[in-house]
Amino acid sequence: MAAALQRVVSVVGAVTAGAALAVASQPALLTQIVAQLTDRLP
Repeated sequence: MAAALQRVVSVVGAVTAGAALAVASQPALLTQIVAQLTDRLP
């Protein structure tokens, strides 16, 4: 159980790091993502 949780945490961390890198290199992408997220809010 702990190993599976650790794996999930590491995957999430990698995805977050990748997203942060993509955003850093493409600020326009960030604004697009934020616009989509705020669009889904009620």
